[in-house]
Amino acid sequence: MPGGRITAEEKSAISTYVGVGIAIVLIAGGLYFFFLAQKEKRETTGFDPNRPVPTDAVLKRRLKAEEYSVVREGGSQRAFQISSGTTRRLAFTLM
Repeated sequence: MPGGRITAEEKSAISTYVGVGIAIVLIAGGLYFFFLAQKEKRETTGFDPNRPVPTDAVLKRRLKAEEYSVVREGGSQRAFQISSGTTRRLAFTLM
């Protein structure tokens, strides 16, 4: 009967269409982020002697402040430096 209640079969079909739509969106999003990550990985890994040296702005974005200081400003870093959080966890596990 047209214009009547939604039957169980129609409800099942609607649920199936919604589920397939959500699955397609999730797969498309996953593929997008996978290929985006691959592109970023390709830019940052691998040795290519013809690749230009990264600019200071790129290095500041990729490296921590201490790492940038060592690489570009001739700074130094302490050997075997452990953060205080790591020290506390280590002390707790040894107790």
